[in-house]
Amino acid sequence: MANVLISPRFLFVFVVFILAINIAAISFGWYLTIPWLDNIHHFLGGLWIGLIGLYLVRHRPGLFTAPDSFIGGLLAILALTALAGAAWEVYEFVLYGILAPAPPQFSHADTISDLCFDLLGGAMAFCLARKSVFRR
Repeated sequence: MANVLISPRFLFVFVVFILAINIAAISFGWYLTIPWLDNIHHFLGGLWIGLIGLYLVRHRPGLFTAPDSFIGGLLAILALTALAGAAWEVYEFVLYGILAPAPPQFSHADTISDLCFDLLGGAMAFCLARKSVFRR
């Protein structure tokens, strides 16, 4: 199963699924009516970024390497996930804070919550797929 999770086909289908949820949620106003949907979306995004990181460790070792230990690998995947989550929060700030007034959720608490769910998704990715990447 772990090899399937970091296959290019699965990663592509998974990101399309995440984008479809986001487009539907924005179009139908689900982020306003289902407040916890944002948390699930960030968890799934963190899971995808973590799986991408594990794919890169396994198939592109010169591009992205992680220590060959449980803690080192976990920290590397979490760092990648945190970087992507922070970049997404900057994107949201620019989009909702500068270009479009009155965002649906825009606060420090929401940002911290989003980053925590991103990291939980990255940790879940590491726990699900690490055996196919780290042989020990």
